[in-house]
Amino acid sequence: IVLHTHMEDPVPVIAFGTKKFTRPVLLYNHASHLLRLGGSIADLVLDLEKNDEITSLKRGEKNTFFLGVPSKEIVYSKPDKKALRKKLNLPFDKKIIISSGSEQKYNVSLNEIFPEMLEKLINNNTYCFIIGIQKNNKYWKNIEKLSKGHIRTLGYVSFQEGYLDYLAAADLYLDSYPFGGGTAAMDAVSRGTPLLSLKSACLQLDFLQETDAYCETPEELMQKGYRILSDKNYADKILKQLQNSLEKYQSKEAWTKRTN
Repeated sequence: IVLHTHMEDPVPVIAFGTKKFTRPVLLYNHASHLLRLGGSIADLVLDLEKNDEITSLKRGEKNTFFLGVPSKEIVYSKPDKKALRKKLNLPFDKKIIISSGSEQKYNVSLNEIFPEMLEKLINNNTYCFIIGIQKNNKYWKNIEKLSKGHIRTLGYVSFQEGYLDYLAAADLYLDSYPFGGGTAAMDAVSRGTPLLSLKSACLQLDFLQETDAYCETPEELMQKGYRILSDKNYADKILKQLQNSLEKYQSKEAWTKRTN
């Protein structure tokens, strides 16, 4: 039995938490950082990152295996950013930063590091668009006002509405913070966009941590952000590192090999 369930779902525990049920149970640990049920009845916990300390130290689950999450096809071709920006009504002649994630991943009640970084990265030549934060969010409406419209929230954007096109149209993708978005970062790299991710206490996939895109401090992230936006060779270098690392850790071939 392989469990890919919501963290709060009690049904697997009720169904399989009995001595009479002897078939092996594997729990796909897709939300390590969140409180979840299911570990008590799992014979093996499948982690998304190597040496997940939350699983081993915080929850005491010793029987684990690094499986990861498979990527979509990794795209190496250069996207036509001008055509995409025309389609999405984005400025042609400006630098564009994109970030995406559910609203909880930008929880400013925990800290305000992310909006502070954005305010320092944007200027008259740079815009930042955040997918996932609702347009009527009062905190971010104030940020938009203070930035004179250079930081904007777009609300939810589906794949049918061009979510991947937004990622491909960007000059830089910023991982959400304080909760990173592993699969969103994979999407950005797969669409040919360099990204930066700030170290946090929550899960961040190994393919990010193995590259220069992984930043230990906000200052390091901003320094690299300025450079990516101004130096195409450096941006291409970061993207190539990310694509190689994504292929190594998260490609379908790598994932399939680990399942054998």
